[in-house]
Amino acid sequence: MWCLNTKEMKLKHVTENIDRTTGEVITTSKTFTVAAKNTEEFFFTFLSGLNAICHLSRPSDIKILALLCSKAEYNTGIVRLTTSDRKEIISKLNSTTQSFSNSMTRLRKEGLIVGDHGNYEINPHYFWKGTTDERNKLLRDKKMDILLKFKMNNESKA
Repeated sequence: MWCLNTKEMKLKHVTENIDRTTGEVITTSKTFTVAAKNTEEFFFTFLSGLNAICHLSRPSDIKILALLCSKAEYNTGIVRLTTSDRKEIISKLNSTTQSFSNSMTRLRKEGLIVGDHGNYEINPHYFWKGTTDERNKLLRDKKMDILLKFKMNNESKA
């Protein structure tokens, strides 16, 4: 999935064919401009994120994770949950405060999120709301910080 926050996107499609008589490589390039509504938002889910979801035993955990991803700040993965945000999620899922807290604990133990007291961060290795360039830059520049941050949570599972 992809988070789209622009009105226009340019896509370039390049094909290479070999002319069978001359052996020449012929490259054809087409550029497409795709218009998008900036009111529609998405987030990326990477294959490793799908594997991590398989370890979640409760559907409510997956639903809360999806809602957290949708509330994440663009290009940061930071989620700031106010009391009213929590109440909204609990109401939307027809859940309880205790069930919500238990789900958040399980998401932390699986290394999908870190944080507490309303300030969370979604693991960018699994999910990302923003541009792939910004995610790659974050993973490259702060790789050790991210590994330590999310690794510490995974060690608490043992």
